[in-house]
Amino acid sequence: MSVNIFRYSRKDKLGRQALYLRVITPEGKIIQPLKIKVLNNQWNTTKKRIQNHPLQFEFNEKIQKLKEVSYNAHDLYKANIITFAELRARIVGKEKKRTIQALMDVFEKEKQPMTYRNYSSIVKRFGDYLGHYPSFSDINYNTLSSYVAHQKKKGYKAATVNGALRVFSSLLNDANDRGFTTHQYKMSRSLFMRAEERIIKTLPLNVFKTAINNTKELYEIEGLIMYLLSFICCGAYYDDLRRLEPEYDYFPYTRHKTGVKSFVNGCDGLVVDLYKCVPKYRLYSGSKQVKAINQLTGVPFKTARKTLDSIALAQGIDTSIRFRLLAQAEPSVKKAYTDFEMVEVRTKIIQAQEKVFKAYEVYDIGALLLDKYASFKDGKPNTSVATFTAIEGTI
Repeated sequence: MSVNIFRYSRKDKLGRQALYLRVITPEGKIIQPLKIKVLNNQWNTTKKRIQNHPLQFEFNEKIQKLKEVSYNAHDLYKANIITFAELRARIVGKEKKRTIQALMDVFEKEKQPMTYRNYSSIVKRFGDYLGHYPSFSDINYNTLSSYVAHQKKKGYKAATVNGALRVFSSLLNDANDRGFTTHQYKMSRSLFMRAEERIIKTLPLNVFKTAINNTKELYEIEGLIMYLLSFICCGAYYDDLRRLEPEYDYFPYTRHKTGVKSFVNGCDGLVVDLYKCVPKYRLYSGSKQVKAINQLTGVPFKTARKTLDSIALAQGIDTSIRFRLLAQAEPSVKKAYTDFEMVEVRTKIIQAQEKVFKAYEVYDIGALLLDKYASFKDGKPNTSVATFTAIEGTI
């Protein structure tokens, strides 16, 4: 059993870390935010006091008072004079609502927006299945077992279902650490779905060319333009393409999902011209443009990212460079030690992009797409476009 003050690992935009009081007992943990944030050099880890801060005297007085209350309550608890609930009440004060919604409100402030949205959508889907907003008691073996069967029947893949189970496990254990519940939770392995063999689909160059020649409507051309844009722009998905600010030459790009920074080859203005043809409000999974990609090519929009990586691999490009081409989250060693701003490293990335674009005939395909787009916009579909000769082999 112990009482101590600790700093939250994540920093805010100013580089500050929040301070928390933590009391550990055999019955669980009590974690109380102090509502104080400090920089690294403003916290004395040995003395557990604030230093070099304009409000250090006031803050240290607050910390000292809370420590005294906590130590006294802790001593009473160890002597079996008060219960764990009474210990919590003395430290935390007025009991707050301890629901999943209350925990999600905490997550909204603490976690990254993408993580919070993911948690929220999973909890909402579970609530839709239950018919009410879930409580901690709803997350149990029997309920989750029937929920997994329901999700499987609806066609959800193993990765989606198993990801939701991990979120539920994380929710319950986080709730226990914060005192929302009084026990740790271990997710039963029998609940997890067995993942099927994963089939990686790509779009071979000859199939792409055939699809372009088979277009009969403007929205079909727009869909194929979206696919080529994704291929050129580091395999970007819908949200990233909507936020794109293309330029004639190289321009910066940050993948929203991973936060990894990279740059895109503007292909001498080709990306700018293609981007002007894309209706931004159609950049989502259910649009007729995106559906047309699958109908014309037999593969979905998101395979542009896999096609890019497969072409890069076929061209013998190093794995670390391929990570940067995709703005993919990298192994910790690469992330911590490789300087991608170094001129020589950037040159290798540029050379890799050019090599991939040449292999996939990006400039020729882009020119043909723009030509057909212009003919459709003029109201005269271009039926005289020379048909590509199918190339041998696939990616």
